[in-house]
Amino acid sequence: MSRIELKHIDKFYGSNHVLRDINLVIEDGDFMTLLGPSGCGKTTTLRVVSGLEKPQGGVMTIDGVEMINADLAYYAEPSKRGLNLVFQSYALWPHMTVKENIAFGLKIQKLPKEEVERRIHEALRMMRIEEYIDRYPNELSGGQQQRVAIARAVASNPKLLLGTTIIYVTHDQVEALTMSTKIALFKAGELSQVAAPMELYMNPIDLEAADFIGNPRINFLEGKAIFEDGKLKVRSELDSHVFSDPSWTAMSSTPPT
Repeated sequence: MSRIELKHIDKFYGSNHVLRDINLVIEDGDFMTLLGPSGCGKTTTLRVVSGLEKPQGGVMTIDGVEMINADLAYYAEPSKRGLNLVFQSYALWPHMTVKENIAFGLKIQKLPKEEVERRIHEALRMMRIEEYIDRYPNELSGGQQQRVAIARAVASNPKLLLGTTIIYVTHDQVEALTMSTKIALFKAGELSQVAAPMELYMNPIDLEAADFIGNPRINFLEGKAIFEDGKLKVRSELDSHVFSDPSWTAMSSTPPT
């Protein structure tokens, strides 16, 4: 099990309040992506979870065991949190294929050949990069190299047999929407919304979230919403169309079909 819970986490750098009352639950087996623009707090959150930063407020538990209690000034050492950390530099061996990079640590553990093969293919399947198994790092994009680095990390962890919890930090919406089971959207040190990718895409919590999610960006129109006959009707500059589906809001770029 690897459930992570952050409760009322606050982090300051001097007078700069970079994390503001962060409350987030990452369930066992989640692929949770922390998404948002530069400087929004997503990397600081990851560093707090991993033990590289000490918050000034809040509590964090892993599988119900306290790892952070800021009021008591208790911070478990990174080595005692049972986490693997993949840095942005990837650290892949350039002369090894994807398969060989992932297998390297497993062979050091002297695992049976069949177990090494199984873990390699399971990790590649989890990261959706099976087709790159025989490629070298210089034949991959930066995002693909990062997935290989993550695959290498999860393959070396026996919890792979039960399902591994992954926290991923990116500002790339395509990666977040295609890889994640859940996305935590950050804005100026606060959590705006936590949802499954399609829920976040189809039902952003506010105009800022709607403006950030989507490629191309969602178009906005000034409009007036009224309830009539039990339905939400929106009138805008497109007066030739009156949209009257209860699931459609003024943040949508087109009416439902």
